[in-house]
Amino acid sequence: MFSMSKQEGFSGAIVEGLALGVPFISTDVGGVKELSNNGKFGRIVNSIDEACENIVDFFETCRIADKSEMKNFITKFTIPEQIKNINEIIE
Repeated sequence: MFSMSKQEGFSGAIVEGLALGVPFISTDVGGVKELSNNGKFGRIVNSIDEACENIVDFFETCRIADKSEMKNFITKFTIPEQIKNINEIIE
C-alpha cells in the first residue's frame, strides 16, 4: 500500500490493507504512526525520493508480512475498543 497524502484523517485504506496483510508506505498523516506499529507494518516517509527508496528496498528485501499479526494488531482500532479506552481514561 502506498499513500502520499499531504493531509488526511485516519486512513481506512491503510487499515484495510493491514487486514489483508499488506504493509504500507505513507506520509505522516492521521494515525499512520500508530498503524505502523513502530515501523513493523509500515514506513512513514517525508518525500517522494524517500518513498521511492522504501519501495525499492521493500522489493529488494522481499520482506514477508505476518498477516495474522497485522490482523490482531488492528483490532485495537475498532470502535468498541476505542470506547473501552475512553471509558478507562474517564474512570
